[in-house]
Parts: sequence; structure tokens; C-alpha cells
Amino acid sequence: MALVPIAGKYSALLFAVGLYASSILAAFVVSMSFAWASGETWNFGHSLNANFKQEKLFYLIYIALVALSAIIILIPGIPLVKIMVDVEAFNGFVLPIVIGFLIALASSKKILKNYSYSKAYISIVALLALAIIVLGIYSVIV
Repeated sequence: MALVPIAGKYSALLFAVGLYASSILAAFVVSMSFAWASGETWNFGHSLNANFKQEKLFYLIYIALVALSAIIILIPGIPLVKIMVDVEAFNGFVLPIVIGFLIALASSKKILKNYSYSKAYISIVALLALAIIVLGIYSVIV
């Protein structure tokens, strides 16, 4: 409804096209990120500047993830909304662990030396992270 004053009768179409485009973009970005992180983690080539023959495993992981996602989406009768809600709930449970590791990394003078954040900054970030975690738990309970 917020688009109606701007786009008029085409606002629903504009919203649908925007949602579709962003979901397609996200599907490719998430798959590419996973393939790149896999290459970084397991020490195999992961450059978009290389061709398929040079970075075969990287591109195969990427293609497999896009194909797997497409196959799952195309299964008839699959409850897509339930899957999305379950994935986001899982994300909500895993995110505090990731935030904890990131805070520990950002405050490590041993790893980051002169580039680590101050204790005051880390304290503020930790409090904000704790508030987000508490609000997330509250939203699940209520």
C-alpha cells in the first residue's frame, strides 16, 4: 500500500518484480558465498576470475547449490513458508554463537594486534548482541 501513491495501479506488480529480483539475487549470492567460503576453509581455488577448468571444485559447489535449491523449490506441495520460517528460527539459534565468535575475534589483541577494538566498544557491542538475543528469545516465547 505504501507504493500506491508513487506507482499507482502498478504498485503490486512493482513490488512483485522487486521481490522476485531480490530473491534471485540472494539465491546466487548465498550459493556463491558458500562456495567461496568452502574454498577458503578447505584451501582450494575459489576465484571468479578463473575459468571452470582452473577452479572446477569451486564452480561445481556453486552449481550444485543452485541446482539443489531449485530442485527443493520445485517439489510439488512442499511447504515453502514453513521451510523459510524454520530456517530463520535455526538462524536465530545459531546467530548468538556466531556473534560470540566475532566479538571474541574483534577483541583479540593477539590476532588483530593494533587493529583490535577497545574494551569499551566491545562492551557496547556485547550489550547490543545480548539485547538482540534476549529479544529473539522473547519473540519465540510470546
